[in-house]
Amino acid sequence: MSRINLLPWREEVRRVKNRIFFAIVGVVAASSIVVLVLVEMFLSWRIEVQNANVAYLNTELDNIKAEITEIQGLQGSKKHLLERMGVIRSLQADRPSIVKLLDIMPRIIPETIYLTTLSRSFPREGELEIHAAPDEKSNFSAMNSLINNKPEDKTKDKTTEVAKNQYLVQVEGVAQTNGSISTFLKKLEGVRWLSDVKLNEVSINKEGSGLNFKLQFVQHLPVKEE
Repeated sequence: MSRINLLPWREEVRRVKNRIFFAIVGVVAASSIVVLVLVEMFLSWRIEVQNANVAYLNTELDNIKAEITEIQGLQGSKKHLLERMGVIRSLQADRPSIVKLLDIMPRIIPETIYLTTLSRSFPREGELEIHAAPDEKSNFSAMNSLINNKPEDKTKDKTTEVAKNQYLVQVEGVAQTNGSISTFLKKLEGVRWLSDVKLNEVSINKEGSGLNFKLQFVQHLPVKEE
């Protein structure tokens, strides 16, 4: 029987298997590298998209902040204009009030009294109670409903608004008798837009010819419904 040498064939088979193995390893490595590169590219693209979104949102936020600042400025201007309009309305309502007061005084002053001083001022806090004249209660209530549309705590704003619509009038003069002073006080109390009539002081004139007196009362300005 002849002897056959199988070593060269086995070596060839081993070399073929090694080539196949290394080829598979190379393909797997190359595929892994390609996958890693593709994943990295995808993640980079997603990061760029998110950065673009963040930049867009930041731009919109800046625009909104600018609009809010502008709105706040407009609200401040609106408040200032409303305050000026309130002052103008107050001046318009107040303009004839001194004429009205000076017109009524000669009508109600008794012949035995003459005045030396008449002054008007806004009442200071705590100087007198704030309320409307008797015949102006309806207007007073209507004004209260217009002062503040908010449901919470309107008392302070109402008091401030009413205080702007009245004057404290102080009068000094000389009378012949106490009776003439009493008559003057009663006539003042009879005027519908005057209230809180109060006699502060009565003293004998230094010349002995009469009585010096000081009194005060509140003059209410008309309140118009808007």
